[in-house]
Amino acid sequence: MNKSILLILLLFVSSKLTAQTFNILPYTPSENFFLNSVFFLDEAHGYVGLGNFSNTGTLLTTTDAGLTWSETSFADCSIITSIYFSDINNGFITTDNQNVSYKTTDGGVNWVSVFCQTDGPGLAYFKDNDTAFYYRVSSTGNTFAKSTDAGSSWTAFPIENAFNLSLIQDIHFPNNAGDIGFLIDTDYVYKTTDNGVTWNEIYETTDTLSDAESLFFIDTEIGFRTRQSQIEKTTNGGTSWEPISTFGGQDISFIDTNIGFVQTTGTGAATEDNIFKTDDQGASWQELKFNNTSEITDFHFVNENLGYVITLDTIYKVTDTQVLSIADIAQKQTLVAFPNPATTHIRFKNKLDMASKYSLYNSFGQDIQSGTFKTEINVQHLPSGIYVLKIANSKTLKIIKN
Repeated sequence: MNKSILLILLLFVSSKLTAQTFNILPYTPSENFFLNSVFFLDEAHGYVGLGNFSNTGTLLTTTDAGLTWSETSFADCSIITSIYFSDINNGFITTDNQNVSYKTTDGGVNWVSVFCQTDGPGLAYFKDNDTAFYYRVSSTGNTFAKSTDAGSSWTAFPIENAFNLSLIQDIHFPNNAGDIGFLIDTDYVYKTTDNGVTWNEIYETTDTLSDAESLFFIDTEIGFRTRQSQIEKTTNGGTSWEPISTFGGQDISFIDTNIGFVQTTGTGAATEDNIFKTDDQGASWQELKFNNTSEITDFHFVNENLGYVITLDTIYKVTDTQVLSIADIAQKQTLVAFPNPATTHIRFKNKLDMASKYSLYNSFGQDIQSGTFKTEINVQHLPSGIYVLKIANSKTLKIIKN
């Protein structure tokens, strides 16, 4: 069942510690529902998977950058566990029902039920638009299946030489291409050189610190593995791993050879569940801190300056992720806008010592006025509504125009 949801207000929340902007997209799940998975093709087209405990999984779809969402309900599952779209027409979702995943070829107008040939529910990894792997997070039964027709049909097969394999945590092929790929369970790393036909164990975790969670390789030699207590890096194709953080991680992904993002576990140096960014291939990490009040459940970055983070009850759009130093923050001046609401001009307490650049955004996130100012900004010509004022080297303010 599809229904349109009219959503009006776009709120903007700025971090106190970093230069990134977290925009709260206008969707609040109904009671007993929670946000579980997220995937965006680009800024306009995105999808969020919901779950509840009454056998009604829900997929949210937006085509206008999250201003409005449509809902599609699936009666034979409770949770949408993973989402993949190759373009605006072709998509695939997995659910918590071991017998049911779904595929669409018309942008979600119609969904066809698909059985992925495993003995329990799992997740799907699409290496490319045609080749996909379905892995079951379970210690018994068939745990692995492969599709070569974009998820229309699946073939289950055992992983050869994987005598110690307990439950598959993640799988990744560098650049989502080629014949060389890697997968992990809680303790072991496996490698394929024939596009997933055979897999061989290449590494065994010998310490007892914590289980592995996620995996990402930027090429066939350099990869990253998250554990509940630390993040690890390999530079020799997975045969050895070294810790590169003092905090644990869950999901990890890179958008190029240097820039990556990780969801932390709230352990060690990361005292809260949050998103960290690296721009030097894991040598250092900066926290993209925002005012989330519930657990992060998933994230997806389209590029360095555009990403989406979901908690149990909120969808965040993340932009401008360059992190400021403490010295930069100390140089910021605190401004208070008045009158607010305004009718003709916005003036400021704690006036700036020099002219500063500013941008004014409407509720659609569009930059509708930019320039420089020192004492006031003319808003007389603007329609009534809510605006966001971003001032260089200062705070972000919400402005109401009457």
